[in-house]
Amino acid sequence: MRLTRRGETIVVRLEALARPDVGPWSVRAVDLTAHAPREACTEVSLDADTVAPGDRVTLRVTLRAPSSRGSCVIGLVSEGGTDATLWPLMVLTR
Repeated sequence: MRLTRRGETIVVRLEALARPDVGPWSVRAVDLTAHAPREACTEVSLDADTVAPGDRVTLRVTLRAPSSRGSCVIGLVSEGGTDATLWPLMVLTR
């Protein structure tokens, strides 16, 4: 995805996929750029914190400050039971 202006927002609809016998699991969005020695370059949110197979959630990403590197990395974290998966997404800022 590409966001080039401070305050610009993109909205992405996502569908939760898993085997039908999988129960609900938790999801969250995080700006991984904030874990480096610098501030987060985006604000990220999902409109739900739990999903089941076939559910749809909305990811909202707003650019706080363009990165001098030209990109930021956000992550979607999916957790169920003892398993966790990180799905990285790149945000281009140029």
